Amino acid sequence: MPNNSKKPKRQKGQTRFAIRDLLGGAKTVFSPKQEVLVSFLYQNYQKVAFMTITELAKETKVSAATIVRLANLLGFDGYPSFQAVVQKIVTQELTSLERLQMSFNQHELDQPMQRSLKIDMRNLMRLYQHVSRVDLDQAVNAIASAERIVVAGYMSSSPLATYLGYGLSRVGRKVATYTEDALPAKQAVFGLSSKDLLIGFAFPRYPIAILNLFQVASTRGIPRLGFTDSTASPLTRFTDQCVFLPFELLAVVDSLAAPISFLTGLIAETVKKQPKRTTAGLEEFESMMERFNLLYREGSPDRRS
Repeated sequence: MPNNSKKPKRQKGQTRFAIRDLLGGAKTVFSPKQEVLVSFLYQNYQKVAFMTITELAKETKVSAATIVRLANLLGFDGYPSFQAVVQKIVTQELTSLERLQMSFNQHELDQPMQRSLKIDMRNLMRLYQHVSRVDLDQAVNAIASAERIVVAGYMSSSPLATYLGYGLSRVGRKVATYTEDALPAKQAVFGLSSKDLLIGFAFPRYPIAILNLFQVASTRGIPRLGFTDSTASPLTRFTDQCVFLPFELLAVVDSLAAPISFLTGLIAETVKKQPKRTTAGLEEFESMMERFNLLYREGSPDRRS
């Protein structure tokens, strides 16, 4: 971790100044390659916050060793600890208005559709290249062994919670899904036991309600599985296991392509692990759909009549 003398002094609304202090706090003369790297970091810190060391090396055309040496020079024990500070500055302290203004300043909205697609493709490639088989297996095992599951995701993460909750319930898991910080969610978590599982999502800027929910669950010994963006996320303090998923910002919109893709694979892996339970769950699901006539079929009665 960095020495206390090297930590940036942050004032609200001054993210770029915080990054400048982070990079220049050592007041050291950099080598030519380090100068190139420092310049890129200063101009693209929002992007660097979520780049692997390999991606950063390729983008700046310097070696990974040069990146590590620069991190050491700035008082960090390596690139991960340096990046964690950048992530904290970028994700925890930028307001939506600041993010929008940054997007205008960096011309990110000149071609918003094209940029959005590029961000999604980049995050999907990161997911493909860096997803951990160990993390995936542990998440599947936690879901498979749970008697009951509560899935919670608030604000921009609410679609993720809805998607996972629906998918797991469809294949026979006992799931309750909550997308609002209200009393029912708290009651559901309070009713869980050590045989159950709480699943939650927390991406920048980390809704405090999710953190509170997980903190209470941790004090009650309830198994907890979290999905978040990095080791700098405050959710890591309250989980048994955290799966880190690629996350990137476009103005005030969050890219959820990679998290959704991971959840699709997670549900498929759960199906593979427990095929008999899945078959029984799908039979029950199809019976319910038919009983309530929930899907359109040719010749179905017109409900408007």
